[in-house]
Amino acid sequence: MIVVGGGPAGLVLALLLSRSGIRVTVLEQAATFAREFRGELLQPGANRIFGDLGLRERILALGYVFPSGMDIRDGRKTVRFELPPVFDSRRGDGIMIVPQQKLLELLAAEASKQSTFRLVMGCFARELLRGANSVGGVRAQLHSGEEMMVRAPLVVACDGRFSAIRRAAGIGVRESPVPFDLVWFSALNLGTLPDRIHLRIARDQMFVAFASRSNQLQIGWFVHKGKYARLRARPFAETVNHIAAHVPVQLDRTVRQALNGWHDLSLLPAVSQVAETWSQPGLLLLGDAAHPMSPSMGQGINVAIYDAVVAAQRLVPAFAAGAPLAEAARAIEKQRRPAIAATQRTQNIITGIMYALGPDATLKFASALIGVGTRTRWWPQCIRREADRLLWGDPWVRANHGPWVLADNKAASR
Repeated sequence: MIVVGGGPAGLVLALLLSRSGIRVTVLEQAATFAREFRGELLQPGANRIFGDLGLRERILALGYVFPSGMDIRDGRKTVRFELPPVFDSRRGDGIMIVPQQKLLELLAAEASKQSTFRLVMGCFARELLRGANSVGGVRAQLHSGEEMMVRAPLVVACDGRFSAIRRAAGIGVRESPVPFDLVWFSALNLGTLPDRIHLRIARDQMFVAFASRSNQLQIGWFVHKGKYARLRARPFAETVNHIAAHVPVQLDRTVRQALNGWHDLSLLPAVSQVAETWSQPGLLLLGDAAHPMSPSMGQGINVAIYDAVVAAQRLVPAFAAGAPLAEAARAIEKQRRPAIAATQRTQNIITGIMYALGPDATLKFASALIGVGTRTRWWPQCIRREADRLLWGDPWVRANHGPWVLADNKAASR
């Protein structure tokens, strides 16, 4: 099997397949796993999957304990509240921040223990090889310029929201409007910022800052769709002054030192899309290649991991039985598409409300709701249902059964 893309979906799938004795080649376009501004937030559902695979403690060692509370500032008023226990990454069912580079390196190293796993870095898969009735492999190019052809009975595209394989297959996407884009950058963590999530509401804009690892801060600026292009027509110093004025006062100097030009800011266009179909004979799309996610509520990396587990659960027995892989691919889409639709709907409702009411009004409503829920432990049923979907997936996905589960982990789970 060929997996195009060495991101979370591609490497989790490759790990499960290789542990199950299936030969898999992963083609990754980048020369290294160094990635900036990719998903780092592992929800409890994804954490539980890594626990199923015997990897959770090793991943926890890579990560950063999630902040214990949140400070939301609206003008001169600051609302402070503590996050519930589910946000404690030290729990087995907690939320964790993990630098994606380290996560991918760990997954690749674990898969490399299997003789059935092969990873080719710096390899851009740009064209599908087609037989009489199905896709039969890919034509790729190494960074050196050398071309290679890799053939397999199934190509799994995990190459992200701008998937070259999806385009090569002629598969379009359907899009739901998302009213914002995200401007993002990292800065050195000097330890002056309390270890909490810091939100700042300023009319129609929102700023967020938090520590994501021992020596790094992540700072984001939510702007109306299309506004960033207009910002770039203005002097860069004005943008720096604007950001510095809306982050916690302790970060003023840090921001000014981190931002020296437009190249220090990354624009992450927010989209909510789903491919018209996730499969063709010999081809399967997973993760952002199948459904580019909005950054809202940190769902992208998690639903990609759920995709990979469900795909392995369908593909491994199909390989073992010699069953048609096209049927397995259609079954994967049938199982995962409703869950993705529900998650994207929740994301879009939340952001739609915020931009319809405005961040100020949304903040007041959310603060009141959080205050009541925290004091009384009473939450409306609809909020509980949507929170469970975002935290655990809907339906839940587990990886605790299958040939990929190591013997010692099976014994521990009994």
